[in-house]
Amino acid sequence: MKAITCTQCGAIIKRISLRDKVALCDYCGAEILLEENRENIVEIPDHENAWKSAELYQPDDNSGLDQTTRLIIFGVVGTVVFLTIVFIIAGKKTADDRANSAKKSFAATTTPGAPPPPFPTVNPTVYPRITYEVEVKWIGDDDMEHYEVPSIDETKLPTGDGKELKKTVFKNRRAEVKITIDENGDVTEAKAISGHPILKEAAENAARKTLFANRRKPTTRLLTYIFRLTSE
Repeated sequence: MKAITCTQCGAIIKRISLRDKVALCDYCGAEILLEENRENIVEIPDHENAWKSAELYQPDDNSGLDQTTRLIIFGVVGTVVFLTIVFIIAGKKTADDRANSAKKSFAATTTPGAPPPPFPTVNPTVYPRITYEVEVKWIGDDDMEHYEVPSIDETKLPTGDGKELKKTVFKNRRAEVKITIDENGDVTEAKAISGHPILKEAAENAARKTLFANRRKPTTRLLTYIFRLTSE
């Protein structure tokens, strides 16, 4: 099975054919020209069909085993399954006994009328912190009155490692957003048409909060948000 790495977001595009001219990335929607990126095409094993070549795979009943051998095999398999179920039930009972013992110990430490001691709390998830700058560009009149800085949802970042961020999210730093501006200068529609999904989402949200000067009729404009990690 042949695959290629997306030049836009770094995702792996599987099951490509050298007879095709373009490979479509399901993650960011980018189109990769195969002719220009032949050196990036690699051969990876097809794990979905690898099991069919295993020694135990039998497509039909011509195994060559007699009935007595089959009965022995079925008996061994049934015994293993039975013992597995017994061990699972025994383990669950042991876990329940431990839980009940812990509850009794906890109740013994409390005094009547006094509030119970608090249970230990789990530390909240710590998301990666990144610092970045954004520049916005467009073609047309310089009539922007309020610029909203895009805020990236850090809970959706793949990792806090700077190299990983550059390789995936910030590899394609640009996010283009098509907007519609009404007579009052408010953005009534914003649709990101290119860029990494995380950057597109941040650019769309910022574009909806941007204000422009008044105009005689609604107009459309293409805003280009350019993201840059300040730690570079």
